[in-house]
Amino acid sequence: MGNGFGTFVKIQTETVLKNNSLINIGDSYIVCQLGINEETLMSESNLDTNNNKIGLSMNMDHVNMINIKIFSGNKKYDPLNFQPTKSVIKFGRSAECEVNIEDCMLSRIHCSIEYKENFGWIIRDGYQTKKGFNYENKFSTNGTWLLLLFLSHD
Repeated sequence: MGNGFGTFVKIQTETVLKNNSLINIGDSYIVCQLGINEETLMSESNLDTNNNKIGLSMNMDHVNMINIKIFSGNKKYDPLNFQPTKSVIKFGRSAECEVNIEDCMLSRIHCSIEYKENFGWIIRDGYQTKKGFNYENKFSTNGTWLLLLFLSHD
């Protein structure tokens, strides 16, 4: 792939994300941190008028949240935080994606991440559409790649 970060493997099936997973899509990289972190605690919404940390209720949604940082050429993206919900977080060039990335190497909907009870956060290349009673996978053109270090061997 022409980079010095290590070996990336193309995601073929739903894959469970681990803390600090590094994902490559097109010319962009995504770092996924699981759970609440210091940056989230220090965000403006968690500071009082004197910039002191206020109590953040640590419920299961905070423990299971995902923090996403995107690195894409010269473009700066703000970190994103998502709570575990039943909705799918789509990444791609399309305006219908929850995470829109300006990268000509990406498909309209390039990959998706969702939270699944008993598994945690999973990533899949492309997205799923419902056709009658079945689901059909729509894969991206250039693939979704995960740093080998973060693949589960279970």
